[in-house]
Amino acid sequence: MTASSKSCMIFDTVESKDNNHVVHDYLVNNIATLADVEREINELNHYRANLMADLNEKKLSSNVSRFKEWYTSEYDKFTSVNQERSVLISDIKKFLIHSGSKFDQVIDTVHALHSYEKERRTLQTLRILKELSVDVVRPNNSVANAVLAFTGLRRYCDHIGEELEKFPDRYYPISDLADNYVNSVSKQLCEKVESEFNRFTDILGWPTDVLEGKVINLSPEEQVNFKENFVQLIGLYPNKLRPLELLLAPLEKRFSYHFLSERPTNNPEKPEWYLSLLLRWIKSLTPYITTKFQPLLNEVTSNISMRNEFISGLIELARKKWEQDLEILLDDGRLFSHAIDEVLAFDSELENSLVNPLQVCLTSPCTLRRWLELEREAARAAMDECLSSTDTWSASVSDIRFLPLASLKMSRLLSSVTARYRHLPSIEARSSFLQLQLDLLDEYHTRLVQLKRTASSRPLDEAYIGILNAAYSTWHELDDWSEDVFFSHTFASFFINSKKEKHLNSEVLLDKMVSSPFDAQRDSLWLLQDDMLAHILDYVIIDAKPLLDIYSRSTIWLHNKSQHSFEEDIQKDAACLFLCIRQHLQKAEDVIVPQLFVKLCRLFTKAIDKLLFDHIVLTRKFTLEGATIFKKDLISGLLPILGIFIRRPENLLRNTLEATDILTLSRGTLILLYDSLNDFNIKFESIQEEHKLSALSSANLKQIIKRRTDFNLR
Repeated sequence: MTASSKSCMIFDTVESKDNNHVVHDYLVNNIATLADVEREINELNHYRANLMADLNEKKLSSNVSRFKEWYTSEYDKFTSVNQERSVLISDIKKFLIHSGSKFDQVIDTVHALHSYEKERRTLQTLRILKELSVDVVRPNNSVANAVLAFTGLRRYCDHIGEELEKFPDRYYPISDLADNYVNSVSKQLCEKVESEFNRFTDILGWPTDVLEGKVINLSPEEQVNFKENFVQLIGLYPNKLRPLELLLAPLEKRFSYHFLSERPTNNPEKPEWYLSLLLRWIKSLTPYITTKFQPLLNEVTSNISMRNEFISGLIELARKKWEQDLEILLDDGRLFSHAIDEVLAFDSELENSLVNPLQVCLTSPCTLRRWLELEREAARAAMDECLSSTDTWSASVSDIRFLPLASLKMSRLLSSVTARYRHLPSIEARSSFLQLQLDLLDEYHTRLVQLKRTASSRPLDEAYIGILNAAYSTWHELDDWSEDVFFSHTFASFFINSKKEKHLNSEVLLDKMVSSPFDAQRDSLWLLQDDMLAHILDYVIIDAKPLLDIYSRSTIWLHNKSQHSFEEDIQKDAACLFLCIRQHLQKAEDVIVPQLFVKLCRLFTKAIDKLLFDHIVLTRKFTLEGATIFKKDLISGLLPILGIFIRRPENLLRNTLEATDILTLSRGTLILLYDSLNDFNIKFESIQEEHKLSALSSANLKQIIKRRTDFNLR
């Protein structure tokens, strides 16, 4: 019996018998060893595999049959739908063939209805606009009622604009139509209001009677109406001052008739004609504008000066005239220069008017370039003339003492250039003129150096001293200009806006901005003054040197007590030297500017101190009496002479005076002083304090002590 048959038998009896008894009987009858167990397991596994194979074959055949049934059903549905689709397409084609023309007719009808709707809205808008504008254009209606009606018309147009934002397609092009219509009505209303304004100004006598000084007042009722009319004009023209334009209209007509037409008064050679007329109008009419019309404007707005706007309007006429004549002026340097002078004079009269000056027309590139050329030529010609004149360096023909005529002319030349460009509105133009002044100053310095070399053989003559005084005068004027905010601002703005200076770092640029534009010119003139003063000093020293040599060779230094005649007065040789010094200083004082003369005296005193110290103190032997006489010569002779010209000359003769103090000490004091100088335990400062010394060094003191004849080294 196989395992499969056994298993079938067991499973068949399971339903009829108790499971435990069946299993027990089977195990007892069939399994005796482990090999039987293994055999039974293998047979059971084989039986299980056969059962699974049978089961899978039955499921697969069942699924295939169900899929075939589903596919057949779906295919039948698809075939049915496809047939219905073909029928529907056929019906649609038949419908389109028969109804295509009717569909086009429907579309055309819709477009026509849309167009009719636009036309209806347009006609409706025109009707409303016409109804609202009846009171505006009615001839017999008052201006006040017309303005009121126009306000309602404007509100309706604003309503159309709001609707247009919500429904753009609905109201287009009604908005443009309404705007055009309102502009047309507004033009008629403006003409009516302007006509009313002109009627009032005719009653007031503008501008003829006002120019003649006549004062005409309106009645109280007319004044009220005039005020309403003025306010209405402002409201109709929100972006401009229309009343002022109407006031300027008759003046512009007169100006154009005389200066912009073919009349003889339109003469480019006579810019003063139209500028003087405009200036007369400004001076005569601006007070009337301020008192009559400014209060009316203040009730509408307080931010506008009608006076300044009126002046600006008249200046605009001058600009038109300038532009008309510019081509002719640029070709003729004489006419151009004359025109610029007149423009600058005109603007100087309006300096406090707070309006854009006429000089704006001078800052255009071509005009400014031509102006600078002429200014440079005129300045150089004037400088050549003043430096080559026969009385150039004479102070006697000058209005100011010590200053030569050349210096005064140069100062006036530079000041006139400044006055001409000071009020130019363009920073670039002002910077260009400032550069012109710097170039002129450089050229002026060069010319002074050349003239100085020519006159250097006689340094105390009028020409040389005149050059020195001129250099100082120009330097002093530039020093004052360095404190002027105008020049500093122009110079700083030039560096900020200059493309050439962009490569500079911030520190260098800041230094340039805070410096004066005239620093380089001042430094060069200062060096020139120092050089010339040094030359004058050398000249005086050379002239006094022989007398100094005679004085130094005197035997007075070895004088003793038995020689009483030398102790009474200043020595003759010293008197000759001091007299020579006084004569030179007196002559210099009479011709040199006081500030430079004081500087010269101080330099001279220092030079004399060095000469006396080197040529007498350090080279001669002195007795106590001789040193006393030398000290007396200095105190009683030289110091009073120098004190005439400078204060406290003893502070500048410190070396020589301190040397005489040492030389006049007693022998014992000298020995103690010398020992103290050689004692390293004693500070030199204490020695200086004890003997009231400040200029002499320790080495100098030892040398001076040795100049005493009675001092012997131990």
